[in-house]
Amino acid sequence: NCFKGGVFVQLCGWMGTAPLWTGAVSDTDYNKRAGYIKEQHQFARDDLVMVDGVRGYRAFLNIYDKGYRAKLVAHREGEQLVLQPDFAE
Repeated sequence: NCFKGGVFVQLCGWMGTAPLWTGAVSDTDYNKRAGYIKEQHQFARDDLVMVDGVRGYRAFLNIYDKGYRAKLVAHREGEQLVLQPDFAE
């Protein structure tokens, strides 16, 4: 891998990018060190939602392409969800 960078879009339509990483770095290492998964987990803990009169935590849904490996890292940080194509490894 030569470059890695994050792109995000929120439900309100706000889009952004994370700093571009150069050099060889694994998907797992990028996801751990970039910090976005920790930030999402903290946001979800701070922004509890009310469902049937009960305040509760709702994990983020991360959408990745077929070759991206991040399921375990996302699950370990707040049991975040990952959506990938069926044919993904």
